Amino acid sequence: MTVRHTFDAVPTGPLANGTGGLTVSTAGGSVAVVNVPSATDRSVRLTRTANSGSTSVSQTFGTPLTGTVTVETNVMREAAWVSGNDFFAIPYVRNPSGQNAVSVAMTKNTIVAYSGATLVTVGAYTPGRWYAVRVVISTATQTFDLYVDGVLLLDNSGFRNAL
Repeated sequence: MTVRHTFDAVPTGPLANGTGGLTVSTAGGSVAVVNVPSATDRSVRLTRTANSGSTSVSQTFGTPLTGTVTVETNVMREAAWVSGNDFFAIPYVRNPSGQNAVSVAMTKNTIVAYSGATLVTVGAYTPGRWYAVRVVISTATQTFDLYVDGVLLLDNSGFRNAL
């Protein structure tokens, strides 16, 4: 099964819950389709305006995924972290109970991931630069590999919680 989301044909402005089968949460901010990097290559901008609630776009699968699962996304932080809470999931993969199995994020000017129960910094990010993030998940061994811009940064890392 392959699921691919592009937003080029979606009008700019707030992203409606249910668009393309996605769940959109704006309890802590806003989610909008924007002409970035261009009008023919649109993206989704998540903006946090509160330190509570969830600001997210997610995909839920009715049947748990098995075998090798690959999740890819292109992400950019527009500004550097200055102060306060700053944890943006890129992506989080959750088990059927809602627990985080694979957690990758941008926080405080770094890219981090949980390897088992340990939060590991895998590098820094530059504001305004796009990054290609790919997580290759083995449901059989409960491990994942993390690539950023095609470079393997974590190899056979354990899940945070069982998938």
